[in-house]
Order: sequence, then C-alpha cells, then structure tokens
Amino acid sequence: MAYTPSLTMNIKINKMDATSFKVYVMNLSTMTITAIDQIETALKILLLVVSIGYTIQKWWEIRKRND
Repeated sequence: MAYTPSLTMNIKINKMDATSFKVYVMNLSTMTITAIDQIETALKILLLVVSIGYTIQKWWEIRKRND
C-alpha cells in the first residue's frame, strides 16, 4: 500500500481571530514608527539620486536638440 500523507497526517490550520489580527497590526505599526528615521534617510538619498539623474537627462536632451 502506498504512503499518502494527506490521509495519515492530521494537520491543523490556525485561523487568525480578531485579537491576533489587532496584535499583528499594532506590532507592524510600532515597527514602522520606530524605523521611520532609517527609512527617511534612505528616501532622502533616493530622492537626491533621482533628481540628479533627471537633471542630467534634461541637460542631455537640451544639448541634443541644440546640436
């Protein structure tokens, strides 16, 4: 007889109740608030790089148009 795990194993599926969901949301929001300083620094650097890239692209387009 072949081994069939679905018939021989009793697997319990945990469903998230309202209390667990509330705790999960509170933990996620707390982690987000505490990580804002690091996220803010990364966003500032990203914004600087994007603005420099955009400026170089516009200069390149103007130079190509004038040639």
